[in-house]
Amino acid sequence: MKFSKIKISINQMLMASAGVMIAFAQCSPDKNDGELGALPKPEFDIVQTQGSNTVKFINKTQGPSVAFWTFSNGVKSKGDTASVNFTFAGTYTATLLTEGHGGIDSVKKTVTISQNDPTACQDPNNPQAFLAGCTKKTWRLMPTGYAEMVGPNPGDGSWWGNPAGEVSTLRSCEWNDEYTFNFNAQGLYQFDNKGDFYDDGYMGNANYSCGTNNQLSGQQQFWATNLTGFSYVVTPAANGQRAKLTLIGKGAHIAMAKVQNGGEFPAGPINNSVTYDILSMSHDPAGFDKLVLTIQAASGVWWTFTLRTY
Repeated sequence: MKFSKIKISINQMLMASAGVMIAFAQCSPDKNDGELGALPKPEFDIVQTQGSNTVKFINKTQGPSVAFWTFSNGVKSKGDTASVNFTFAGTYTATLLTEGHGGIDSVKKTVTISQNDPTACQDPNNPQAFLAGCTKKTWRLMPTGYAEMVGPNPGDGSWWGNPAGEVSTLRSCEWNDEYTFNFNAQGLYQFDNKGDFYDDGYMGNANYSCGTNNQLSGQQQFWATNLTGFSYVVTPAANGQRAKLTLIGKGAHIAMAKVQNGGEFPAGPINNSVTYDILSMSHDPAGFDKLVLTIQAASGVWWTFTLRTY
């Protein structure tokens, strides 16, 4: 009897397995992956007007698809048309990526701009113009309390902010740092720390006082003055995202050097660039421009820096 029961159980299992296989076969797709539809073949037209720095790009891809645009000046867009202003003369790359039922494909073309835009540096909506003017602008930390601050949200100093009384005393070597943006195709960014820095503990010596550049050790040396090796890119606000300022070059930074994307790293820079969100750009009635930047160092940790022109 025991043997019979086992035999029946095995037979039942085989029948059940066969049923699953039949059901699976009945539910198999009618088409292979390659038969979901034709792969979209992206194509677009470039419409230029002589003497204009604004170029229109028109999606000409056949069949239903969604168009995504990327341009080598940092601009991104979505939709069947894109209108892009190129501030400086040069050759740029336009990439169209189309997504359809059959998959994703892309195509690249180049567009040549023969002249600089004479009005770009005067455009109040152009973040690069605000940062650099028509030639260049030099910025320093605002000489007030909470020009450097940290909290759980952008623009929030509920955890810590620099005391106003330390700006011209204990931390004077940080408030003399200069950040200069040049208005040119290279996007030259210059950092001058005047040969000193504020050692507030994270730099290694924990002196909580001003030190000289020769006290920077290892990778920290990338945080010293650099007038030729850095550049910057500004990404305009779009799709609900803030405008962004990216400094390119190992050691490029603004204000507190340890604060980088993804963490606080006291031993030196870990990446070749750092990106800040632009919270606000404004002109003060006293005659200077004011810039507020924020950066997420970790989940729920936001540093905010306020600067002014000189």
